[in-house]
Amino acid sequence: MEKKEKFGLTANMLKLIACATMLIDHIGCVFFPSVWILRYIGRIAMPIYCYQTAIGGIFTHDRKKYVLRMAAFLLLSEIPFDLAFQNQFFYWGYNSVMVTLLLGLLCVLASEEFKKRITKPRLWILPSLCAFFIGGVLAELANSDYGCIGVAFIACFYYFRNKPVPMALTFIFTATVPVAIRQWGFDGVWAMIRGGDFRFPIETFAAAALFFIFLHNGERGKKTKAIQYGFYAFYPVHLALIAAVYFMIYGS
Repeated sequence: MEKKEKFGLTANMLKLIACATMLIDHIGCVFFPSVWILRYIGRIAMPIYCYQTAIGGIFTHDRKKYVLRMAAFLLLSEIPFDLAFQNQFFYWGYNSVMVTLLLGLLCVLASEEFKKRITKPRLWILPSLCAFFIGGVLAELANSDYGCIGVAFIACFYYFRNKPVPMALTFIFTATVPVAIRQWGFDGVWAMIRGGDFRFPIETFAAAALFFIFLHNGERGKKTKAIQYGFYAFYPVHLALIAAVYFMIYGS
């Protein structure tokens, strides 16, 4: 009897959505910085990658290979990232989102280990929270894209993966309040509130990604090495192409 497909989006479909929206975002960032709709659409990508990182860390069959694979593509992505966004081969002042995702993955794997080793119910959550806090600090120190906010997104999906309402509320709060404070500082946010002119940071629009995440049917989709590594390779390859087109048009 033929297996009936579940309604919803597979993990591969989610990744395709993330790739497409990320491409739109990066094209907008490099070539059309004043066309904000492209950046709004691009906010959909990061939450999906964070969700996939959280779920992948829970269900991976080989933690070591997962970490090494992520680390390898981090190294492959750094030069294309610097060329696309800084117009130079090496720029240590700002690093790619792969750093953030790798740190978040390590936090998930550490949390899974705490859950396995600490037998008392819920006691594992304390060292798990410490791991995510350390991961967020390291992301900030590394000046990686999304920084501690990206690690917090991964934590949100990790802790509330089976609880849609707490997940949505926590995610929207994280994408609004901490991001606003990070962007404008406490004084700036308070001044906007007092003046009745509070502006939502662009990351608040990342909440649109929850629509697609909630449609995930728990299935991975077709699994081949080409598909698996193709999704990883998309990040450095599309950045290299954007950088190449930029240098062809502008020269430097």
